[in-house]
Amino acid sequence: MIFHGKPVPSKLQIAQGLVILFFTLLSADPAQAQPAFKQQIQNLPNPLKDSRSFVYDGAGLLGNRKADIDSLAKAMYEAGGAQIVVVTLESIGDASIEEFAVELFSHWGIGEKEKDNGILVLHVSGARQIRIEVGYGLEGVLPDAKASWITGDVAIPFFKDGDFTSGHYYLMQSLLRVLLNPRASRAQIVEIKETIEPGTRINPDQIPEQSYLSSTEERAERKKREEDKQSGPEWMSISLMAPGYIPGLWMLFGIIRRFGGLRDSDLDGKEKYDTIDDAILEYSGAPLLLNVGIIATEIGFVGSFWSAILLPLFVGGGWIWQESHLKKFRQAPRKCSRCNNKMRKLSEEDDDAYLEKGQVAEENAGTVDYDVWVCDCGNVRIERYKSPGSQEPCPSCNYYTYELSETRTVREPDYNSAGKGEKIYACSFCDYTRTEPFEIQRLKREDETVSGIATGLAGAAITAALYEVRHGSHSYSGSDSYSGSGSGGESFDIPDDFGGGESGGGGATDEY
Repeated sequence: MIFHGKPVPSKLQIAQGLVILFFTLLSADPAQAQPAFKQQIQNLPNPLKDSRSFVYDGAGLLGNRKADIDSLAKAMYEAGGAQIVVVTLESIGDASIEEFAVELFSHWGIGEKEKDNGILVLHVSGARQIRIEVGYGLEGVLPDAKASWITGDVAIPFFKDGDFTSGHYYLMQSLLRVLLNPRASRAQIVEIKETIEPGTRINPDQIPEQSYLSSTEERAERKKREEDKQSGPEWMSISLMAPGYIPGLWMLFGIIRRFGGLRDSDLDGKEKYDTIDDAILEYSGAPLLLNVGIIATEIGFVGSFWSAILLPLFVGGGWIWQESHLKKFRQAPRKCSRCNNKMRKLSEEDDDAYLEKGQVAEENAGTVDYDVWVCDCGNVRIERYKSPGSQEPCPSCNYYTYELSETRTVREPDYNSAGKGEKIYACSFCDYTRTEPFEIQRLKREDETVSGIATGLAGAAITAALYEVRHGSHSYSGSDSYSGSGSGGESFDIPDDFGGGESGGGGATDEY
């Protein structure tokens, strides 16, 4: 007789998909899973480390004032004051300038770790926006209102006239006035004048002590509140343990019970194979759910080390056990249903003589594998095993010989509209075909793509490097407040503990 066995549904694919999804969610590298703007920040060269500068002019807006602005920032830093970093970019993609500024501030660690006395001036030319991001320790000296005065009354009027160079230069001068005199009035802050000439030294005695109060205790308390908020209350961890452990253990006991029953059953190899194969969701679900319980336990009680160890052991062990038994049951001798003698399994070359043409086509396509068992009494048994990668059957002949054969473009996309394409599905057995239309994403201009951003940044980096080679850098000497001469940047040493500052989102944003 011909025995096809029970067709195996795509449970294996479902289980594998669940496990892959779980692994992805559990062990995904945040650096790889992060939004595009965070990847852009990761790729930005840090001028403080790479070129010993406080300025990164990625958009090329600062011109001959770049060195002057950098000189003023270095003077403030060397006097023990705030760390001011100026960054210009052409684009930040779809991110808001506020979230980009906070992330960049944190990534570079602008400001001293125990003082949070950093300031970031971020100018995005494509969006026509500028942002002053203020570190925690300076929010009392430079509150949002004062930051807004500086952007709105000083920088924006210059920007509207296309004079970005002067706008940034006098913005820096205004920042220095606030930092040196926290009680300055609005009129004093926004006055267009030079408080400090580039290349001069700021006397450390001029830095008000009350300007940069240590925020270590406040930061520790704030971080504790954030961690408590993210981790959730302990009862939440306990409440997640039951939905993990209970169904996980139930599935685990089901596996043991199912396998224990198979050992003493009268089922033949194919029937045992189907029984184990049908339980694939249990073999995958049990370790997954048990691990949910373990992770929930970790949140409240232990570290994260064990989840990384136990999940691969659970899932991998379950798969290895199942695959070994599937192979064992598939190769186990079959008894003839007619004479009760042992049957013999034919080779792949010999079994084609007993298969239908469509079945041979399925084997050639690699979607289904057939085992043919024959007995000396003339009885024939055909067993069907679907490949895990099997697609849907052909709508015409119902054999698994139907797949995507061609993808073609009907209309090319352009910068204004999407294109059109077609996917051609064909059956290799009955020649049935089906055409499925799809849309091709429109082309993006250079300023819309990450590659465009990368190109602009690379060009700016080369320009900056050439500028440093031609003009050298600066250092400062002298003993009086605003006296001294320009000097070579070799004396400007960034200490090993530089950075570590944080921003709480304070500051101001303006458009022009």
